[in-house]
Amino acid sequence: MKEWNDVSVVQVVLMVLCAFLLLLATFVAFFMAFRKRATDQKLKNRYLQIEMQEKLIRTSIEIQERERVKLAHDLHDEVNSKLYATLMYARLLEDNQTEEESREIVANMVKILETAIEKIRDITQDLIPNALNNVGLHDEMKNLCEQFSNIPNLEINYHNPFGKETFQAFDMQRQIHLYRIIKELVNNSLKHGKATTIQIDVQLENSLFTLNYSDNGVGAEQKQLLNSEGIGVKGILFRSEIVGGTAEFQSAKDNGLNFKLQVKL
Repeated sequence: MKEWNDVSVVQVVLMVLCAFLLLLATFVAFFMAFRKRATDQKLKNRYLQIEMQEKLIRTSIEIQERERVKLAHDLHDEVNSKLYATLMYARLLEDNQTEEESREIVANMVKILETAIEKIRDITQDLIPNALNNVGLHDEMKNLCEQFSNIPNLEINYHNPFGKETFQAFDMQRQIHLYRIIKELVNNSLKHGKATTIQIDVQLENSLFTLNYSDNGVGAEQKQLLNSEGIGVKGILFRSEIVGGTAEFQSAKDNGLNFKLQVKL
């Protein structure tokens, strides 16, 4: 009987030991699987981060290249042609001209040069919006809307209940990016969207900055908009990330464009 009891005790001990080893093996397997999953997730996140950084670099290069090309075209088409025309008028003065003809030639030269100077001012303003340093983004936005409002059959509205206070938390570099985002949106609405009404709303509530932009243009399918080969949408999204915000486009064919940018301050 004692031997039987001893055998039973041994069996119980072995069963407990086996159960413990099984539990330990299960725990180790679970731990290894969890660790592998965590490692795989870290690698995936790292890969996505590297991919995003590469995408941002490519977009930055594309934006810079587009701005160089635009600058070259503006200088060649708008400035160089006017300077050449002025040169032609100047050469006319070398010939024997009557006093009245000379005055007319000089008047034309002055008019062309004034137009060239104004265009150069626009180009430099587009490259470096110096007005932001002087009046701030709020006033510059009002100036921008006033300039675009001179376009026939276009209504553009800018609403900002907090005025200059809205942008105080943004340093000058981020204000420049916000300015370029809005200007690119307006340009796209006019050039591609054929919009006649544009609404720009800026809000600041509980340290959350929100920009809502909408137009009544022809719009585009959402997938087509986001997969566009053009640099405009890419540039807007790129600049939105630089200012530390999250951006969202919403559009449908024949239903205008909506854009929303939010930045936690």
